[in-house]
Amino acid sequence: MLMVGNAVATAFGGLLALSIAGIHSSNGYKPWRWIFIIEGCMTAGVTILVYPFMSDWPHTAKWLSATEKAVLVDRIRQQGIIGRMDTLNSKTIKRIVFDWKIYVVVAIFAPSIIKQLDPTASARHTQALVIPIFVAATAGCLAAAYASDKLKHRSGFAIFGYVLIIIGASILANQKHMSKNVKYGALYFMAVGGYISLPMLWTLLVNNISGSYKIGYAIAMEVGLGNFGGIASALPLNIAIIGGGIGGVILGIALSKYPHITFTIYEWRSAFGEIGAGLGFGANSHLAMKLISPAIWESYQTRASFNGWAEKENVWFKFLVGEKGPNEDKTICEVKMKDEMTQSTVHRAHFLEELVKLLPEGRARFNKNLVGVNQTGEKVICEFGDGSKIECDAVVGCDGIRSGCRPFVFDEGKLVMPNFTQKVAYRGLVPMKIAEAALGAEKANNRHMYLGHGAHVLTFPVGKGAMMNVVAFSDSQKETWEGEWVQLIQGPDVWAIFEHPQVTTFHKDRLCLLGDAAHATSSHFGQGAGMALEDAYVLSNLLGQCKTTADLVPAFDGYDSVRVPRALKVISMSHEQGKTLDMDGEGSGDDLEKIAARLETEVRWIWDEDLERHLATAIANFEQKRP
Repeated sequence: MLMVGNAVATAFGGLLALSIAGIHSSNGYKPWRWIFIIEGCMTAGVTILVYPFMSDWPHTAKWLSATEKAVLVDRIRQQGIIGRMDTLNSKTIKRIVFDWKIYVVVAIFAPSIIKQLDPTASARHTQALVIPIFVAATAGCLAAAYASDKLKHRSGFAIFGYVLIIIGASILANQKHMSKNVKYGALYFMAVGGYISLPMLWTLLVNNISGSYKIGYAIAMEVGLGNFGGIASALPLNIAIIGGGIGGVILGIALSKYPHITFTIYEWRSAFGEIGAGLGFGANSHLAMKLISPAIWESYQTRASFNGWAEKENVWFKFLVGEKGPNEDKTICEVKMKDEMTQSTVHRAHFLEELVKLLPEGRARFNKNLVGVNQTGEKVICEFGDGSKIECDAVVGCDGIRSGCRPFVFDEGKLVMPNFTQKVAYRGLVPMKIAEAALGAEKANNRHMYLGHGAHVLTFPVGKGAMMNVVAFSDSQKETWEGEWVQLIQGPDVWAIFEHPQVTTFHKDRLCLLGDAAHATSSHFGQGAGMALEDAYVLSNLLGQCKTTADLVPAFDGYDSVRVPRALKVISMSHEQGKTLDMDGEGSGDDLEKIAARLETEVRWIWDEDLERHLATAIANFEQKRP
């Protein structure tokens, strides 16, 4: 009956938590505090009521008959004759602690985490799921006790309980391939099996040891350690990631290594997908991938394209004059990274395909267009266009330059919308054989940039060298020009180039922005996606340091402390880089030597950043602010 009481108490605790989960008391007490108050008062009240009926020894118990008292007294005496352990000294302590039978029983330890089965479930829903498990455990415990008493047999029932536990544990061990309903069903096997086995084992244990001290130690170990198996619900930090692009998916991968964090990605499309063609990644981006997860770097390499010629491996771009005139095709400079550094490109969609393979199963919800964020309560509430709502501990907006999260961070409209840079880009892919025939092998297979007044053109290999990506930038306010590489693009995509205004923060309370949602930049340094990678590296590590919801805002402050200045510097310097490439830079104009000097120096601070020190600074700032 002790085990039945334990199961009923746990089920009642879940029901109580469910009932008061949304309580808002006038004294400001949160639901968790009321649970302790109510259960504590009930425990104290019941203790007071039963105190008059409690007895120290059988002969003082008023509710026992004379015969029952005599039997119990005789059993106590017999126990003392069989094995007296009522003197506590070093010898008896050693015998108690090293009795193997105690630890065999305590070994039935099987914590089960309901919250992990459905990360999107609310706290109330999670508590509701606890109740039927322990109702079933109560029924199983009573049925096994009745049958055991009738059959005068215990060990078989204990073994049967273990079999149920093994079945449940086996299902959970393979949960990656199981639906959440199957995994939830596994908890029934474990709970029912545990509550069948434990009373049998407890009885066997007490009947096979003697002495009040050893029995007391055994019971304390069983109740104290073995009862950890009663952990049926846990509420880890629940993070909602808005946006299933490269930034959001990489953040999810980075968070998946933390057992105390659960996350769900909410994507407005019907499936994962990226718009656009090639992405460029420099040395800083490569390092960020490796630091977040070696698996990301390995997956990236299966799709990435580097310069086609080995001797050009560390070349960022070879810059030439692209417009017609006496300097046409003249080399301005060839910017190289350090020997161990490389520059690479990849098709956006191909990279995302590889990243999605690294996500834990069931962590994405599609057709979820964010329309509202409410931070007035203990939880953050997100509302979507389909009318659904979810609650979480924090939100990270990774939903791109037209972010639906950004308006809930900045009240001023001018800080929400990106600014048009007066430049447009024409993007397209050219089969490598056609590119080689038109430009020659060197230009087609390696990274080149052609500069002119009011425009510039980039070419670089993608698709493991099967295609050449062409991006032609033009100043929308000036007369433009064309070259043979422009003629290669058939039906190009046309993109207006935007950048975000300067801000002082990337978060508001527990809503934080990442990647283009936080700091969209022009692409003249090729660092848009690279900055998102750095964001994910820093933010995931900070969230990994959080133990409670009280740590979340300090973590976002730590993120701000390093990411805001670096990202804003990229935005402003990329803007100036665009002018330099269009031969309109302040102090350089169309002077090829001055242009070369700027191109050689102004990007290196991005590549050379020590990201581990960068993170250490963010963590130090977080530690200063955490409660």
